[in-house]
Amino acid sequence: VSINGKRESGKTTLLKMLYLRLKEEKLTLFLNVKDFEGKSINRVINSAICTQLSEKNNKDKFRQVAKKYKAIIIDDFDLIKNDQIKQKVIEYLKKDFDNIIFVTSKDLSLTVKDDFKEKYLLDIDIINISSFTERQRLQLIEKLSLLNFKELDKDITFEIEKNIKNTPILKNMGNTFILNFIHMSINQGNIFSNDSRQSFNTLFETTLRRLIIENTKKDNIETYLMILQILAYNVHKNKFQLISSKYINDIIDEYNIDYGKNVSENDFKNSMKQAYILKEISSNQYVFVNKMYLAYFIAKHICYKISNEDDYDDFSYILKHICFGINDDILLFIIYISQKLRLLRYIYETINRISKEWDQLSFEKKNIKFIYNIKQVSKIDKISNEKLEEVKESKINSEITMLDEYNISCEGLYDYDDSSVNEEINQLTCVLKGLELLSRGLESFNATLKLKDQKEVIEGIYSITNRLLYKLLKEFDNDFDEFINYLCEESSYEDSEKLRRLFVYFILRFISSVYERITSLCTDSQTISAINDVFNCKEYDNIDGKLFMLNVINCTNNDRKFIDYFTEILKRWNDPCVMFIIRYIILDRILQRNILSSKRTRMIDKYNENVNSYVISNKEVMIRDLKYKKIKQLQ
Repeated sequence: VSINGKRESGKTTLLKMLYLRLKEEKLTLFLNVKDFEGKSINRVINSAICTQLSEKNNKDKFRQVAKKYKAIIIDDFDLIKNDQIKQKVIEYLKKDFDNIIFVTSKDLSLTVKDDFKEKYLLDIDIINISSFTERQRLQLIEKLSLLNFKELDKDITFEIEKNIKNTPILKNMGNTFILNFIHMSINQGNIFSNDSRQSFNTLFETTLRRLIIENTKKDNIETYLMILQILAYNVHKNKFQLISSKYINDIIDEYNIDYGKNVSENDFKNSMKQAYILKEISSNQYVFVNKMYLAYFIAKHICYKISNEDDYDDFSYILKHICFGINDDILLFIIYISQKLRLLRYIYETINRISKEWDQLSFEKKNIKFIYNIKQVSKIDKISNEKLEEVKESKINSEITMLDEYNISCEGLYDYDDSSVNEEINQLTCVLKGLELLSRGLESFNATLKLKDQKEVIEGIYSITNRLLYKLLKEFDNDFDEFINYLCEESSYEDSEKLRRLFVYFILRFISSVYERITSLCTDSQTISAINDVFNCKEYDNIDGKLFMLNVINCTNNDRKFIDYFTEILKRWNDPCVMFIIRYIILDRILQRNILSSKRTRMIDKYNENVNSYVISNKEVMIRDLKYKKIKQLQ
């Protein structure tokens, strides 16, 4: 049996569980490939018999037991690179064991079956371990809650899933990391909040420490972590696609001189390769295996310079160029590692400076005209349990595809030109990524932000979100008919009216998804009251303020408040675009969350009561716009 999966997917944990179970039925041995270093196969097996089996089952008696009553488990089998040694191991084991279980990495799973059939005349069953999806995570939350004697908390479950959804790097750190993340969240609450965000840093570093501990002496840990910080920082500063062995040696030599150490260059490189933090891809050329490891070590070194040297230059430079490469990931780690409020101020000032001349999207002013090319807003049909299950299954499959396709390698990270940062598309990306950071920062620094600073950040998040949307959509608004005609010509699509309508629906969904993304990042149980205080004033008592606040409420589990809030909006304002967006938010909430049938029905009924198959004509839109302009002129 071959057990295949990504690193940190839980292969070794599964092997250990199988070992404990098989021991009850068969004489079972557990080996790691490292056990074979400098030893003969026979010696390794004899040593395992002596240490893992009781004295009465000595080596001679073990050999006399029939093959079918014996099993052997080998971890990290794919680390045997020499085919001849691999073949010798298999041939030796075939003589003594009917049951052979081993681990290989996921990228070998497609070839291993054919190889064993052809080379070793063995039939082999493949077991693939996939990354945890929402289904497994929810089961983990339930079981870990029970193990920790805690009642399953619906709000904690929602918060954990929201954090994982908002931070894709978590999913790609492996199943072991996800399990530890969930365990810590159950015991400490939201570990991205002000009180607990140091826990995220601890969790990430613990993962890396464990990898290093398994492959070096305990005394080397702190030294190696510091060298990795310096190395990663310099790789990023110089935009190295590959790291030469000589460059690593130079970094270590300089470290030894500066810190009075005596670190062996070869020991460091071998340990990092075995820990799978660095990878040798050609003769004397290395890369960081995982771009998240690279981003983390860069962030750690920048935080070190900020704390010890009061040096913010690197932070400012990376913030200015946040649109490129892994700069956004580096800044994300800095936000979660650092305690400096000044960083949040830098982020706000940077994106505010870029966007300050942009107008804001406003449904109150209807300043983006083309989105009002909408003639009908339909009621919501009743959603069956079968449909919910279908959507749930589709979501799981989409997540599996995303996890399989997500690229964590450092390949091509520095294929960009810093000098193009002022191009419009890059400035838009800077604002979007900076806005996401600012939103995360509100959550992370909430407990240490004074009221006036909280208000400024919340208002900044709101206004910059609407500026970004206006800037993106205004280009379409200026030449909408021409754009639709161009699409018709390019796609050979004859029904321009239908294409116009579909594009408007797409844009309204896009607007909704941007609101949802930003509010989801800044809303938790600690920040929602502060956000509510800001928007519960006359200045924001309009359709724009209420729609944004509805998205904030949608980031909680409070179904009653959500229903009351969207009902109030629909009763006060008869805006087709806002109706469509609310319809989309309701459908998304119903389809993506585990909501009781009675509450689903109430949401749909409340929406349908207030929309009543609203139909709007282009003429009505024009009359409304003229009225609005006339009123503004009079004012």
